[in-house]
Amino acid sequence: MNLTHGQRFGQWTLKGEKALGAGGNGEVWLAENSKGTKAALKFLHIKNFGTTRAMRFQDEIQFLTKEKDRPGILPLIDTHPPDDRPWFSTPFASCF
Repeated sequence: MNLTHGQRFGQWTLKGEKALGAGGNGEVWLAENSKGTKAALKFLHIKNFGTTRAMRFQDEIQFLTKEKDRPGILPLIDTHPPDDRPWFSTPFASCF
């Protein structure tokens, strides 16, 4: 399943015409909820389902959960770890 503007995942709706960025493990999209809160949603690449990269994605979720109060790390807002399309969200941060 390709990700596109307007798709909904939990409380989030994807914004923009393409991902903010991508790497070997996943891609990140800007999303917004019904309250106007913006977040970054990271999705595991479909090609990585059932691989060690999927375990790494789960490790990233566990790390963010465990280190939620550590300075300099964006807190985890919510997560959807099942195999149908794993994702997690963090506050949207921009660099200037």
